[in-house]
Amino acid sequence: MKCNQLKNLSGLRELDLKHNNFSGIFIKCLQNCLKFDSYLKMIDLTHNNFSKNDLESFIETNCLIENASLLSFDIRFNPASSQSSSLSHKKISLSLLKNISTMKDNGTKINTKYLKKCTLYHEEIPQDLYVKLGIKFASKHDKIQLMDSMMI
Repeated sequence: MKCNQLKNLSGLRELDLKHNNFSGIFIKCLQNCLKFDSYLKMIDLTHNNFSKNDLESFIETNCLIENASLLSFDIRFNPASSQSSSLSHKKISLSLLKNISTMKDNGTKINTKYLKKCTLYHEEIPQDLYVKLGIKFASKHDKIQLMDSMMI
């Protein structure tokens, strides 16, 4: 087994923190943790109390770019969602797609249960990028298929 596969065998994979009324203070703490985490695959922060400024400052720290394990980061249904910044959503999607690409390049298996259309898809990201990564979105569903042997 490859060394990079061994380091991904244990640790917390899913963090479901929806409906907790978290706000800016929490997301600042989270960004420090994400920079160094190599286990988390999915974070659900839906239905909290993040403002547009909270999320923009979170994204500007580049913690999602520095994180190499995260495959889903869901921030829908927050006050920031109603003031939705398309650029913020695009940056999140691109960071997650970067992780998929890196994992595939390293031969790391990807469990499709962590892949969500609502976090990966953005209308301004060229479709050929999804094709290149082997990502296919099932119509009308949040399900995603990977078109090669890298999924489990």
